[in-house]
Amino acid sequence: MERKILNKPIVQKILEEGDKQYKVRLFDKWTLPQLMQEFSKGIIDTWNPNFMKTYDFSPKPDPFRGHLNTTQLKCRSYVKRLFELMHNDVIKEASIIYFTKNDTEQSVHRINRDSQQKLKFMTVRIMRSTMFFLILTMAWTLATEVKQILLNIFRSNLWPLLTNFKLACNENRSLSPLFQGRNTSNDYVIIASQRHNLNIQEATHETLSAINIQIALWVYMATFLTESKRLFKASFNISLDNKMYGLDEDAFTDFFSSAMLTSLVAGVISLTFAQYKQYMTRHGGDAEMKGKMVYLLACACNALAIFMTQTSYYSLGLPFLTNFLIVIIRYIVGFDQYDTMPSSADFIIIILVFVTVLMPLKFIPVLIAKLINHFTEEMILHKTVHMNMRNRSGYDVPGLHTALFMFLPSATNHHGHINKRGLTLSPGFYYFSKDPISRELFRLRFELQIFCKFAMHLFYLTASFVLVNMMHIILRQSTAVTNTFWLQILNVPVVELQVRYITLGMFPLLFLSFGLLHFYYKKCHPWLSEGVSVGFEPSDCEIWRPLKTREEGGSLTKPQWGEGVWHEHGGV
Repeated sequence: MERKILNKPIVQKILEEGDKQYKVRLFDKWTLPQLMQEFSKGIIDTWNPNFMKTYDFSPKPDPFRGHLNTTQLKCRSYVKRLFELMHNDVIKEASIIYFTKNDTEQSVHRINRDSQQKLKFMTVRIMRSTMFFLILTMAWTLATEVKQILLNIFRSNLWPLLTNFKLACNENRSLSPLFQGRNTSNDYVIIASQRHNLNIQEATHETLSAINIQIALWVYMATFLTESKRLFKASFNISLDNKMYGLDEDAFTDFFSSAMLTSLVAGVISLTFAQYKQYMTRHGGDAEMKGKMVYLLACACNALAIFMTQTSYYSLGLPFLTNFLIVIIRYIVGFDQYDTMPSSADFIIIILVFVTVLMPLKFIPVLIAKLINHFTEEMILHKTVHMNMRNRSGYDVPGLHTALFMFLPSATNHHGHINKRGLTLSPGFYYFSKDPISRELFRLRFELQIFCKFAMHLFYLTASFVLVNMMHIILRQSTAVTNTFWLQILNVPVVELQVRYITLGMFPLLFLSFGLLHFYYKKCHPWLSEGVSVGFEPSDCEIWRPLKTREEGGSLTKPQWGEGVWHEHGGV
């Protein structure tokens, strides 16, 4: 007994680990002798020689039988019987406690430290990198907002909350200065136009990015767990539950009962009202309730289309780029599917994932949007030419810097130049003039916003299609999965659901939002619905033209951006 069994390396290892756990007392219900007795009894019952001589594990169906030789099939039978030790409640509970209690980071990979480094890389380190990415995104957004608040205080004496509170009081009090002719002052123009800026920036910079990454991580982990359970089921006919991973029963299984659904709904609401406020900053006071409801519904449909488009891209891009990073490491180091990942400090791996996976995932759409913006402005709109000719081009639209063209087109103005002229190049460019070219340029910019928005949706859709069709190749090359096939990732329910939604739902929602927008402008717009189409030209003294005429006193006339003339533009 001692020579044949107790002196074996595996038995010695089991006894050493048992002694360690007995000392730290992870198992309060049993003593070490009781556990060893249960384990010995289980081994004897499971690997009974008389039974194993005739035992042949052959599940129905058996996808691996044709790829294994006789020795490997016999080995699989022994491993299958070894898994049946988990039928013993004492051994099962002790194993779960050992691998999950007080050490969730290493709960799985400690089973075999060498062979599970890829597992740790693809789970723990991806989750930590994502956490740091979300923290930095939030910090960057807050820093940007604080910077904007400080600049507004310094340049225009605009204090957060207090300024908006005073503005709301003055707009609803008949004796306020606004009703005594002060509603056209430069100060009022700045305050009124920027009242919702922080909310819009928070929705477009932090909320949109954070929810996309969170859902991508949730889908990534759900895919990993689904594939792991599938492999165990196909190999050994064993159904694993989430407790074996130290997780709750419903973790990463049902999206519609998870916290991610709540985050998604909150994100859709936030993005809907960001678009609504972007437009209603100008027309909130003159639009009727029917028009507001139609425009709000258009914004809601567009917000759903945005998330439906972007979450699919991020959910498929995260595992693809992660495995692409493993492929690079694999070819640099030269490991195969049986080798461990190169050992390195957790912080270094987390930074590597952050830089090579999450940052490209975030900034590839930014690069595509900038290319589209450059093409439309320089090749179609010829913006630089018109600015050099000192033409006015009508109001601006949300464009590149507001959610990468994803907002519905609406008229906006820039007011940074009012208190500091050097902030904006050709500040009068984004207003109308008597010249019909300003009307034509505004219509063109409005149409280009729709074109760019559709192009970005098409990019996300194309990228998702390419990622789905190439996923099995990158998985095989990374050795994360050695037996995979085309479109296998669609076997994961949540991925299949996302692909179905983006395929069947994106374009109907997009066209519905455009249809509601068209209906709003035709039937509900406070001016266009009555056949009135006008554009505003401020009394800016044309300071954006070089060498402007000075007053008799020698001082430059002070521009008034809230005063001016309205030009009628029929047919806009």
